[in-house]
Amino acid sequence: TRELPGLAEALSADAMAPRLQRMLADDWELLACSPGKTFVEPGQGATLRYRLELRRRGDADTVEHLVAGRLFLTAEAAEKWLSRVEVLARQADGRDDLRAFPRPALLVRDLRLVLHVFPLDPALPGLVPATDPAELLELLGPRLTSAVPGLLLQGCRIEPVRYGRDSAVLRYELAWRIQSNLRGLKQVMYGKVYADQRGRLVGPAVTALRQDRPNGSGPSLPFQVPRFQAYLPDVGLALLEAAVGSPLLPDLIRARWGVAAGPTNGTPTVEEAVAACARIAAALHRSSIPVGAPRTLAGETDDVRTAVDALATMAPALAASLHRNLATVGGSALDAPGPVGVAHGDFHPSQVLFDGPTTRLVDFDTVCLAEPALDLGQFTAHLAVAVRTAQDAAGGTPDGAEDLGSAFLREYLRHSPGSDPDVLLPRVAAYRTVALARLAVRSWCQLKPWRLRPTLALLDEPQRIHVS
Repeated sequence: TRELPGLAEALSADAMAPRLQRMLADDWELLACSPGKTFVEPGQGATLRYRLELRRRGDADTVEHLVAGRLFLTAEAAEKWLSRVEVLARQADGRDDLRAFPRPALLVRDLRLVLHVFPLDPALPGLVPATDPAELLELLGPRLTSAVPGLLLQGCRIEPVRYGRDSAVLRYELAWRIQSNLRGLKQVMYGKVYADQRGRLVGPAVTALRQDRPNGSGPSLPFQVPRFQAYLPDVGLALLEAAVGSPLLPDLIRARWGVAAGPTNGTPTVEEAVAACARIAAALHRSSIPVGAPRTLAGETDDVRTAVDALATMAPALAASLHRNLATVGGSALDAPGPVGVAHGDFHPSQVLFDGPTTRLVDFDTVCLAEPALDLGQFTAHLAVAVRTAQDAAGGTPDGAEDLGSAFLREYLRHSPGSDPDVLLPRVAAYRTVALARLAVRSWCQLKPWRLRPTLALLDEPQRIHVS
């Protein structure tokens, strides 16, 4: 774009490889560079990620490492960011995992781009201690050891799983020693490092849900949640046990429309998976667990409008289209909301893991007080985009998304006998529109036109939800 003239070059592996090589020690060579995971931030610049394949000269073994990039609108902003990275670099000086990078931060002046090796990231300063085995053992060891009598925490191996702009997921393999017989044990946990204090919500929510009857009455929950291990507020790190299972529903949708392999024996059908997600939503909404701040339709709409406004200078036609769609929500945002209660806050198909007949719900850093329609609108929006994207990839005729959405809401209502469809469904439709508009902004910022096109098409189509 004109506002970010260096973005195309920053996304070129050929152009960036010699610059990234400058960060390496003389005895290390860059074998491959894969740019990816870009996010354009209108009015600020863009974030990028590079996956590097490295090898020490004369050695046959290769290693992978992540490098982040931050593209700025001005040289002054880039230099300020570089100085913040250098502060973190001094804190991490001498770490073994950074031995290949004697120059862990680099300013590419002609692009106004700062390159900084993972885990040095001013947006996520907690990554430095969260990826240092020695420091983490010192912070975490006493807490975990006291919770498991007879075991001594001896070591930790850390691997990045997902590295985003405001959070990062890490895989921890802990080495324990049984004090009575000196035998060793391995344990896998997952940690999430946050840029803010959202991680504080995870422990109370998960702990309450692991009780058989979180609201004190009624049947047990139809899903499991991973066991909470610890929260380190100074690091912004929440730790949970490894959750067994995988998010099957997106794969089942792609398989239904012929863009992925079909399900194996014992795998649920796409309809069965959608129904399971509906039952999870209904059960979660009936629960009584600690939650974060309230969220309303008016607040959600205002947040998306703000994001669309920021997009207007770079994509004026898209911004105008999204504002027209959001205008249809205006009246609903002023109406009295339905009953409020526990909401997941970021409920979509990838948040539900399937392991045979067992389902697990994950990611509780967005739990909030809201109408059920917040979760239902988000889920049906993501579901419709997943279906339409699969259909586009297969070259098929758009159909089926509304049927799956209707099936999801029918199953939800079947397990929520106190819900009035005449009140609930219009609210779901409004939240769905807001969620689609948010997805459209995110897809544009992530440079994902294959997801933006179906999202815009869904926004411009009338909703056809049938629950009778």
